[in-house]
Amino acid sequence: MSDTIQTVQWSLDSGEQHHMWLPPGRERPNEVIWEAIRRTDLESRLRDAFEFTDPLWYGFWIESPLTQHQCSLLYQLFSNVVANVPRYHDHLSEFIDALKRAGETGGELNVELASPGHVDLGWITTFVHCPRCKAEGPVDRWQERYSQEPINCPVCGNTYSPAETYNSERIYFAQSVICIECNTSFRIKEFSEAEIAILENHHYYHEALDELVWLRRVADFYKRHPDREGKIKPHFVNVEDSDDPKVKDDLFAGVPFDEIALPEEPDPPEWSTEDREIADYLRHNYFSLKHRMKSTEDLVRQREPQARSQSVCCPRCGGRIQARKSGIVL
Repeated sequence: MSDTIQTVQWSLDSGEQHHMWLPPGRERPNEVIWEAIRRTDLESRLRDAFEFTDPLWYGFWIESPLTQHQCSLLYQLFSNVVANVPRYHDHLSEFIDALKRAGETGGELNVELASPGHVDLGWITTFVHCPRCKAEGPVDRWQERYSQEPINCPVCGNTYSPAETYNSERIYFAQSVICIECNTSFRIKEFSEAEIAILENHHYYHEALDELVWLRRVADFYKRHPDREGKIKPHFVNVEDSDDPKVKDDLFAGVPFDEIALPEEPDPPEWSTEDREIADYLRHNYFSLKHRMKSTEDLVRQREPQARSQSVCCPRCGGRIQARKSGIVL
């Protein structure tokens, strides 16, 4: 699959959790930040307020919550960043607003940088990283074992053990499940592997049933509007198919797909609510209806016998823990 994004998780006054990052593209984030520092003449004040690291990004999130002074400095810095790199606006605007409020009121702004990792084949791996600044460690990935011997972080200078920060674990279909009888919630890891396999089968069985409902609605949509079959696609597909020179230049420069603008084609005014819902579904899902329908029907038939005959008992009341019911019965 892919490496995970090292987002900054933040919350103001213990409120809702948010995530923020600087997306890759033409600009290199570290260079963008340094240019903003020079334009705002903030270097000496930032050095006094933060751990100065290389790259700079890691040093801003070592301490949490941010002090009122730190919030004021970062507000000036990131406001300048956005003013000079407008495509960062959607990624930073909420955080900049939070920095402003915390800088003015002294509100508690908690920040934490995610650890570097990778998601693939049902497993999530956390790479060796500095527990202080969260920069990935100077060791090779995918080793069977890592040394307990301390190493120095080349970004912030912290000393840590590689073995203590590496982890790889299975990704389950959910973190918890609920008994439909007593409404008690249980962590997936509280069940045996055999019970997890049953619950997982229930989950994917009902997920396939739900998808089948959508696919049949899509099939009916194409019957009503045969001229639209294969024409309504997700934005990234339209970007890849575009012959516009500017779009091709943006793709070559590494601009994220969602930041590449294309002409919008509005839905016909005579379309029903159902038509508009299906069109929106097609703009977020890309598939061949014939092949997707067959594979989904096969998946339902494959999982249905076990899903209908097996269940997991609640450890508390003996009731049934199972996947939610779907809107279709075969």
